[in-house]
Amino acid sequence: MAYSCNRTLFFLMLFPTLVVFFCLTFFPSSAYAIKSVRVVPDDQLSIEAKALLTWKASLQNYSSTALCSWKLSSPTPSAHNMNNTTWASSAIPCKWFGITCNKAESTVVEISLPNVKLQGTLDYLSFSSFPNLLYLNLTSNGLTGAIPLHIGSLSKLTHLDLSDNYLSNILPPLNNLTNLRFLYLYTNELSGSIPSEIGDIENLIELMFFQNNLSGRIPHSLVNLSKLELIYLYENQLSGPVPSDIGCMKNLIDLELSTNKLNEIVYTMTLTEKCDVYSFGVMALETIMGKHPGELITYLTSQVGQNMLLRDMLDPRLTFPSDQKVAEEVLSVARITLACLRNHPQSRPTMHQVSKELLVLRPLILEHFHSITLGNLDAIEIE
Repeated sequence: MAYSCNRTLFFLMLFPTLVVFFCLTFFPSSAYAIKSVRVVPDDQLSIEAKALLTWKASLQNYSSTALCSWKLSSPTPSAHNMNNTTWASSAIPCKWFGITCNKAESTVVEISLPNVKLQGTLDYLSFSSFPNLLYLNLTSNGLTGAIPLHIGSLSKLTHLDLSDNYLSNILPPLNNLTNLRFLYLYTNELSGSIPSEIGDIENLIELMFFQNNLSGRIPHSLVNLSKLELIYLYENQLSGPVPSDIGCMKNLIDLELSTNKLNEIVYTMTLTEKCDVYSFGVMALETIMGKHPGELITYLTSQVGQNMLLRDMLDPRLTFPSDQKVAEEVLSVARITLACLRNHPQSRPTMHQVSKELLVLRPLILEHFHSITLGNLDAIEIE
């Protein structure tokens, strides 16, 4: 009896080993499959792959050619059952279309899918799954809905381009995107006001919100962004005064606010000696031309624009000056205006120099008033 019990116990202990041996001997492919497939791995690339595939599954045209490389060894699951999906170890997105990884850290740093006819929303794109993302470009697609609040989790992002889509609703706070340098949300259907927190994005260089339905005032916090070079807010519903010291932005090259409901700059601009004079130049040019110059500013300050005749820039409703003194004053004002609009801030005069020139206009002895070009005037330095 004891012998029988010992034999039974020995068999029970040996049985698991026999099963494993049997599987490895007669079903090696099955054993490999068990080894290579597991439930969602913990490494960062697999988390990012899951986030990308979840978003792909939510798109209306997720099977489009552009995203055909975004796949696992099994069919793409829906956005609703992604958590129950079995993942292959080959689910690495670095070779997928539009995805760039940092090889040193094995993580996604760029998502670039411009003009690939994506249709859907950003709701299922888990931005928090991409802690090292630097570049996000989804311009010129068919994206709709709101910009999700959790886009603020992309704390390392330097370039955000969601332009030329159908995004709507209000702008979310973007102040957590402190490394952002280029922010393009133009040509959408965004509404509401520009969040004042935008002034916290201290590294911003280019801000483009034009062709939306934004309303309310231009936040004064914009003047805190000392690195800003371009501000394009035209074709919105913005109202109220322009921040009086927007001209103090030392690196500002181009400011475009046309086609809004803003107060005239002439009533709101307060100029100080510390301020850059670019905004004053815009105001003066608007007075000379009789209309807002808009994008003509870029042309006037270009090499081609230097050949433009002064008479072609003046308000056509005004009589051409025949008096010599009046003509000289017009030349002086035009010269100062062009100097204020130079492309490089360091080449512009100070406000102290401008006020001095305006108080005592120097007579300019230039013959043939009708043939004077903008280049002729811009070549005369302000003292």
